[in-house]
Amino acid sequence: MNGWQATVAALCVITGTIYDAQHHPIPAAKVVLLSADKREVTAQADSAGVFRFNVASGSYTLRAEGDTVTVKAVAAKTITADLQAQPAFFDQPQYTAAGVTDYTYRGGHGSDA
Repeated sequence: MNGWQATVAALCVITGTIYDAQHHPIPAAKVVLLSADKREVTAQADSAGVFRFNVASGSYTLRAEGDTVTVKAVAAKTITADLQAQPAFFDQPQYTAAGVTDYTYRGGHGSDA
C-alpha cells in the first residue's frame, strides 16, 4: 500500500440524512462538522437530504438546523448519524405599546380633584 492508499484507509466516513419534523429529508441543508480542536467543515446535503464527511479518527460534533449530534470516528469505519431539524419558531409580539394616559387619578394618590 502506498502513501495515499494508507491515508485513505485511515479515514472514517461520517454520513447521514437530515430530516424535518415530519421525517421528510431536507434537500440542500447545511451541515457543520466541528472537530475536538474546534476546526469547522461544512457540507451541503444532496437532493435526498444525505450528507457525507471523510475525516480522520477522533471526536466530532455534527450540527444542522438546530440539532446537534456527537460522534466518535474510528479509522476505516462508516458512522451513520441522522439529524432531526428543529422547527424555527418566531412569534410576532401580540401586545401594543401605547402611550396611554390614565386621567382617573389627576392629582395623584388620595386626590379629590
